[in-house]
Amino acid sequence: WRVGGWHCIMLVSYSEYRVKMKKAYFHLLFLLFCISKTYFLADCCHGHLLLYLLQYRDALYKFMVDTAVLLGANSSRAEHDMKSVLRLEIKIAEIMIPHENRTSEAMYNKMNISELSAMIPQFDWLGYIKKVIDTRLYPHLKDIGPSENVVVRVPQYFKDLFRILGSERK
Repeated sequence: WRVGGWHCIMLVSYSEYRVKMKKAYFHLLFLLFCISKTYFLADCCHGHLLLYLLQYRDALYKFMVDTAVLLGANSSRAEHDMKSVLRLEIKIAEIMIPHENRTSEAMYNKMNISELSAMIPQFDWLGYIKKVIDTRLYPHLKDIGPSENVVVRVPQYFKDLFRILGSERK
């Protein structure tokens, strides 16, 4: 099985997969309530907070490895792959806009889909928008096209995200 670009999960049967996923799911739900940008960036804090951050990051890494192993991964492969995943998480956290800088001016960028596609061509924006719109609820959007206006929250984030994803191994 491939998870993103990582081949760490090997399972024997679907029933084994379901049991392991159920256990992992509950662990993950608990963890997701705790994650924010701050937990990935060591340069944001000092002293006791830095120590706490590093302990948290180590615990997150251990959780990721344990979950992969629980799902059937080889432990040394899981350790290697989850280090790569954590490095990717840190890179993504570095490009996020801090809450204090999330002003309406920074977050409101009106443009049409054609302009968005030209600005960030690595993604099929029109295809994505067409797939996520429920045309039963919004029948007037059935024939949405490239001239339709959208509001893009922080276009620079998407530019940086695709730059990061493009540099990752596949």
